[in-house]
Amino acid sequence: MAKKNDVDLESLTAQMDDVKDTIARLKYELKEAEKKESKLQLVFESLLTNLNVEEMTHGIYSWGFVEKTTNRLNQGKIKEDYPDVYQACYLPSTSKTFKFKING
Repeated sequence: MAKKNDVDLESLTAQMDDVKDTIARLKYELKEAEKKESKLQLVFESLLTNLNVEEMTHGIYSWGFVEKTTNRLNQGKIKEDYPDVYQACYLPSTSKTFKFKING
């Protein structure tokens, strides 16, 4: 058994392998559920459009179109019109992430 600094590397790497497998499976299941949700949402949207209504209810459920406005900065315009301000406010960011890879 490979040990380093009183750490059981065999057990530790096996546990990480199990966790990675579980995460991969759950990500796949989530992606499949999201695909199904998207298809169902299209059916609901089609129903609203065909009935020419913005919202509907059925029992405890309600669904409909919601209009939302957000304000965003146009970075391209700021960079073009005010390059000094853009440069002064530009903040590059560096980060580090942990990576565990299964080789083989």
